Amino acid sequence: MKRFITTKRALAALCIYLVAWALIAALGCSQARRYVLTRSGVDSHFTEIPFGTPHQCCAPQYSFRAVSYAPFFVTATFDLTHGESGHGGIVIFLWGGILGPGIPYRAWVI
Repeated sequence: MKRFITTKRALAALCIYLVAWALIAALGCSQARRYVLTRSGVDSHFTEIPFGTPHQCCAPQYSFRAVSYAPFFVTATFDLTHGESGHGGIVIFLWGGILGPGIPYRAWVI
């Protein structure tokens, strides 16, 4: 009786999995960045600051981070501040060559 899962097939599946993950990390994260920042209204007046840096009063700023924790999923975390207030959130996207629908996971207001 032949085994269906051989070492060669398992190695091929692992390679396909890792290549898909790298492709999604490279292309999916950049698509998520463009989508989130465009939908949030970020324009040339905003200054990008490193993620997790406290915002400074009165200057429009944003921070953004996109990560692919697993193939076919992109997690985007963003903070926008303008003046004394701001908002942010976490959105999980399905990615399969193009950016799929975003699922809001968490949102906050500063």
